[in-house]
Amino acid sequence: MISMDWLDKAKLVFGDGLEGKNLKEYALYSSVKFVRSQDHLAVLGDWNSGAKGQILTAFEALDIFGIEKLLKAIDEKVIFIAHDIEEPARTFKERREKLGLEFSDITRYLEVSLEQLVNLEDPEFRSPISIINKVAQKLGLDDKRISLSNEQSGERLAIRLKTIAAESATRLSRKDILTLTEASWVIKRQTELVKLLKDKNELIWERVEKSSNYGSPGYPAWQHGYYLGGHLRKTLNIKGIEVPSLRGLCEGYFEIPLIQASLSPSIAGAILSVENCRGIVININGLNTSNVFSKRLTIAHELGHLLWDPDDFLEDLRLDEYSSFEQNWKELGDYVEQRANAFSVEFLAPQALVSKVYRQNGTGEQGLRSVVETFGISVTAAKYHLRNYGELVPNSNIQFRPSDHWLASENYMTDYFPIHETPSHKRGLFAGLVALAYKNNYISDCTAAHYLNTDIDTFKAQYGNVLDCYSEELKEFKI
Repeated sequence: MISMDWLDKAKLVFGDGLEGKNLKEYALYSSVKFVRSQDHLAVLGDWNSGAKGQILTAFEALDIFGIEKLLKAIDEKVIFIAHDIEEPARTFKERREKLGLEFSDITRYLEVSLEQLVNLEDPEFRSPISIINKVAQKLGLDDKRISLSNEQSGERLAIRLKTIAAESATRLSRKDILTLTEASWVIKRQTELVKLLKDKNELIWERVEKSSNYGSPGYPAWQHGYYLGGHLRKTLNIKGIEVPSLRGLCEGYFEIPLIQASLSPSIAGAILSVENCRGIVININGLNTSNVFSKRLTIAHELGHLLWDPDDFLEDLRLDEYSSFEQNWKELGDYVEQRANAFSVEFLAPQALVSKVYRQNGTGEQGLRSVVETFGISVTAAKYHLRNYGELVPNSNIQFRPSDHWLASENYMTDYFPIHETPSHKRGLFAGLVALAYKNNYISDCTAAHYLNTDIDTFKAQYGNVLDCYSEELKEFKI
């Protein structure tokens, strides 16, 4: 029960005539709005209705600044919010350098000028909040709390990306680095939105106990991967042969952000971790685009990493190339990848059932085709799985066209999306959650437009269509 002291404060900030059990409920039903710039926060009113800063709902402002600062803003009209005069210039410079990026790397892939980037790192210059937010997102910084602190999430990930890019054997471009840092921002924000809109503190995937069992003499990592695959099928009570949509399983059941992004063609996918938020990134280039079975294996592989790899083995980022999926998992030297590969195949296609389907359909090429179509795995994975079970499988490289059933099961809202400016890595469930959060007054139209890389007018005209795109997925959210 909220004390009278806090209740009086809530009424003073958010207005009379409201009902609620706590400050957040009062804020959620309030029509009061705030506006922020790089350094300042003010209550939005007639006197500053033309303000060009970021408009915030009462709920957003409470979440970011807390009730005491909002009271001060009510009293003084405008308050200073920056941590110190060096912010956010210092944070932007440190993050860019930790990523190993030059100004030109950022301007090449983001619609900001060289002058604007230089100004961001100049503590004497005041930049528009729209530019601050745009660059913060791209660099994986928390745009909500930029300027408010000199501590930011994602520092270890930034260092890891720089290290991986420096390795001669890794094909990680500057564009890939920026795509992955922005993906980390989406993962963190989507996780926050799911918890907010479902009113819960812990997601399903967070309850899964991590496993440091990567095998031992006589019990190789791939064998434990098989165990984990079978274990998950039992846990999910999958009685039939087929595993349904992995997209639905990840985002619908496990509440895991599943992001489609444009990366270098050799990269299949990645698992990212930032501030205890984990998510899966799937490359929309290469085999994942041309072969839905490759996409299913990639998602299942990353799911194995996300559910069971402890932080020490995940290292904030696991990057997987298509080439690793073309090898027999028993022969992989990396036991972390060996376990994830074996898990993904056994989860999608239990070995004993694969052998049964193969034999029932005459073995040979016809049997192989039946395995691929029945379980939705690639021809290469089917061959290795069968051979590891002792089956004789032809070496011929058969061509296989997935059925409409499989294409529909893993279909994403990428080709058609109501807001054309929204990039692919924000067109998943994230977009639906942003629209739902706006509809229910958790975030402003200004914030929602910023999240989906569009302008306010376009967002307001299209947000209903965005909600329609994800109507099935959003049924689980009780608002």
